[in-house]
Amino acid sequence: MRRPHREPDSADVIRGFARNHPGGTLLCLGPLTNLARVIIEDPTALTGLGSIVISGGVGFGGRGVRQLSDTNTRCDPRAAAVVARAASLPIRWVGLDVSSALGLRAVDLPSSGIGDFTSLRGYGLLRRNRGFRGWSAPCHDLVAAAVALDDDCVRTRPGRMAVRADVSPAHLIGVPGADSAHRIATAVDVDQVRGFLTRWTSNS
Repeated sequence: MRRPHREPDSADVIRGFARNHPGGTLLCLGPLTNLARVIIEDPTALTGLGSIVISGGVGFGGRGVRQLSDTNTRCDPRAAAVVARAASLPIRWVGLDVSSALGLRAVDLPSSGIGDFTSLRGYGLLRRNRGFRGWSAPCHDLVAAAVALDDDCVRTRPGRMAVRADVSPAHLIGVPGADSAHRIATAVDVDQVRGFLTRWTSNS
């Protein structure tokens, strides 16, 4: 009788990555539930990483932007609070105020094959095949991934994220702090990120 296949525990995968890749970069593109678990269960497990890049929150943008709530925080605000309080970890926050600067356009996509991807159809990218050129969609995760690959594509300031739980939905906002190990993105080089995208799609 074959044993059922079991996926490894996500928190164990994070711990294993940190253990096996000292100085490495951990990229977090979803809710911070598993990252928070690791921090709670073993506060020293991640200290050997070079950086932890997180797509989430809103940095030092204008007042209107700071009222926004990102999906990752909304899904688990308690986990976001745990991560935000992990003051000694080398966290790089890439917030909505910065990542929204990049819009994925139809011309940024491969010239063929996009109709095969359900997720892209959901975003309306099939309009490209009908000659619609003005459409674009924000690419928050793409910007964070580019930062993880090369942090020269983003400007940052030291600070921390604070969870606004007194509003609904809860959201993270940047708070300046010169002595913080965390850094919060303030601007991104959109052309450099588009260059990453061009190389990725041409090699796929």
